[in-house]
Amino acid sequence: MSTGVEFRLLGPFEVLAGGDAVRLGGRRQRLVLATLLLHNNHPVAGRELAAAVWGDAPPATARRQVHMAVSMLRRALGRVPSWGELRTEPGGYRLCVPDERIDAARFRAAVAAGRRLVRDGDPAGAAQAFRAGLVLWRGPVLADLDGAVRDRAAWLEEMRLTALEDCLEYEVAGGASASVVEELSALVDRHPLRERLVASLMLALSRHGRQSEAIAVYRRTADVLADELGVDPSSALAERFTEILRTAPAAPPPGDAPVVVDWQPVRPRQLPMPRSGLVGRTAESAVLDTLRQPDDDGPRLVVVQGTAGVGKTALALHWAHRVAAHFPDGQLYLDLRGFDASGAPVAPEEALRQLVEALGVPPERVPAGVPARAALFRSVLADRRALLVLDNARDAEQVRPLLPGAPGCRTVVTSRAELTSLAVTDDARLLLLGLLPEDAAFALLAARLGEERVRRDEPAAREIVRRCAGLPLALTVIAARAAARASFPLRTLADDLAADTPLDVLAGGAPAADARAAISWSYRTLGVRAALLFRLIGVHGGPDLSVAAAAGLLGLPVAAARDTVRELTTAHLAVEHAPGRFALHDLLRAYAVELGRDRATDAAPALRRLIDHYLHSAYAAVRMFTPRLARVELPEPAPDTVVERPADSTAAYRWCDLEYPNLVETVRTTGAHGLHTHRWQLVCALGGFLDRRGWRDDAVRLHESELDRARASGDVRAQRHLHHALGVLQKRHRLLRSADRHLAAALELCRRSGDEGGVADVLTDTAVLRVHEGRDGDAVALAETALGYYRQHDEPANEAIALNVLGWSTAQLGDHLRGMLYRTAALNLQPPGS
Repeated sequence: MSTGVEFRLLGPFEVLAGGDAVRLGGRRQRLVLATLLLHNNHPVAGRELAAAVWGDAPPATARRQVHMAVSMLRRALGRVPSWGELRTEPGGYRLCVPDERIDAARFRAAVAAGRRLVRDGDPAGAAQAFRAGLVLWRGPVLADLDGAVRDRAAWLEEMRLTALEDCLEYEVAGGASASVVEELSALVDRHPLRERLVASLMLALSRHGRQSEAIAVYRRTADVLADELGVDPSSALAERFTEILRTAPAAPPPGDAPVVVDWQPVRPRQLPMPRSGLVGRTAESAVLDTLRQPDDDGPRLVVVQGTAGVGKTALALHWAHRVAAHFPDGQLYLDLRGFDASGAPVAPEEALRQLVEALGVPPERVPAGVPARAALFRSVLADRRALLVLDNARDAEQVRPLLPGAPGCRTVVTSRAELTSLAVTDDARLLLLGLLPEDAAFALLAARLGEERVRRDEPAAREIVRRCAGLPLALTVIAARAAARASFPLRTLADDLAADTPLDVLAGGAPAADARAAISWSYRTLGVRAALLFRLIGVHGGPDLSVAAAAGLLGLPVAAARDTVRELTTAHLAVEHAPGRFALHDLLRAYAVELGRDRATDAAPALRRLIDHYLHSAYAAVRMFTPRLARVELPEPAPDTVVERPADSTAAYRWCDLEYPNLVETVRTTGAHGLHTHRWQLVCALGGFLDRRGWRDDAVRLHESELDRARASGDVRAQRHLHHALGVLQKRHRLLRSADRHLAAALELCRRSGDEGGVADVLTDTAVLRVHEGRDGDAVALAETALGYYRQHDEPANEAIALNVLGWSTAQLGDHLRGMLYRTAALNLQPPGS
């Protein structure tokens, strides 16, 4: 690279031309260029560049200063021949540099080549490819830069570590040299919690006849895991330890390690119903048919891309249903919400959770973090022939962790974005889905309305086709409206399409590639109540709505809301994707958001009813398995709020599972609208659910973030509940010191505010903590104090908890008879049948 230009991010940031450093200017220019390089060939908003320079507090002149920095970069780089291009685009900038000139891009390409070689059964070649990428690193990524840009590049550090793990694993499998052992020893010292590195080091030591050192490494790692995380070594590491004890370590096979399955695997059949009337996609279907090839030479990944509403999902599902029999081990489907008008894309970590649980992995066995979940996902699919449809992807980074590695698996991705990097790094075949040719679009309209009607008014039908620009969504919606009003002449619809303005979300090069006019036609056929519901859906950022939530939005009984929802689905302005639950396509949602913004006066009370619906329904559900939440005093719900009350704990868990994404979105909404009490109370309810589902890391992060907000605002009531909840969560994590700090803080705040019930609850949980610490005498004193309060105020459920603590601790102190009496008293307080 010394004869050309090179952009170097993998270490101190520098740009070289002919081997000499290019002078870029000051800190601001360097941060802007580094951020653009991290998003090479993708647009970057001006506000994101400002955040990279100034963090969360950019000055009022940030936009102008970013523009000046870009201008200075253009001048500096303009002196370098053929360096690339820095374009100005609406709302931001796009850097266009050939990937081979960026060390980070070359590193990613080397890693992708290594993974391809693994899939092809060449682990030695894979190790060489990984090494070729790893030698590009000169130090920590962007080592001499500060601020948010380094945080945004942290994924490269994680990729580096994962590549190192892969590389060393395959080098050890092929026969580890002494230098590899030394490298592994140094890495394990720096990263003692990365069990793959530990396993490779143990195997390498054993193969060099150093079994005692390998055993010592395992025992040291087990101690660190217990002290730092309160967990035991993974089953894979424990198995490696057992192998070494037998003095016959076996080399691991190339690829992902097999999973020890102690649950019932599932063959999922998740494909949604295909849409009827697929027209004009014969060539595109033939491209997808290449995925059916069983040999390793065929593609394993096809990315269907094109503008919104062009029929990407329809094509993918139609084809997937047609070939489902070729994938007997399951068909997985996941909407990644990459371009949702009012919600965030599904994070890779959450997507992987849904995928592995769909394959039968119990929720409590799903690890935290993208790397661990991705490894589990690949391992579960290792010997299967399955089909994966990833719909509505945001970008390649969202998709890449979700790709299976098994040779028998095939993946179809749909996206509005250009995911060209997947073709470079993952051998994806890109399929651009264009607008329908006029004849095919006319055939689609005829299929929906009947050949006779379109031939009877063919000039108007042809104009409708042209106005819809061959966009299947627009054609489908306008056809539904015309079919519902059979007496309307098609000329009326054509004239209306000519009069309306385009939907901004589809504004682009093709003037009529827009769906607003078509959607507005269906919207205007709605009755008053259904039209109101459609507009109000725009204030809801979650992925779907239950009929009860719709009733809350409208302030109506559930039965009336169900009829209103049915009117929306009949007009094809919503789809009932599960019994009692409906959702809007993202273009329809965008139109609803526009209408809701135009009529904001009727949205405020509806939004408050919806928030109260989720808050009070969440507490009705979560209190069934977390009784302590009864101590949280909720605000009175707004008039006409609909509250769902599950009949039992099974129904409560199901409600929480279904509504979890909506509850998370409601937490964001409450904060944006200043409903801070609703926000922290929702967080407490979510924490109770996440804890019971075994997702305690997520619960801790959620509570810690909310506690910071409560401290900043001085909300003492929120602080005492959040400290208490964090103490309980950390106690269950066996993070005893952290649990003690939070419980002590909660106790102090409860006493200061005169919350006697809260004091008793915290004392009880502190008593449980003392049991974990082996301080049973202290536990008895605390539990006895709490017991007095519970008996005085007739709280039998909490009294039973205190008695159980007393029963255990007194027995541990040697008074077994008294302990038995306490436990018997606790049992007598349990309700019948519990």
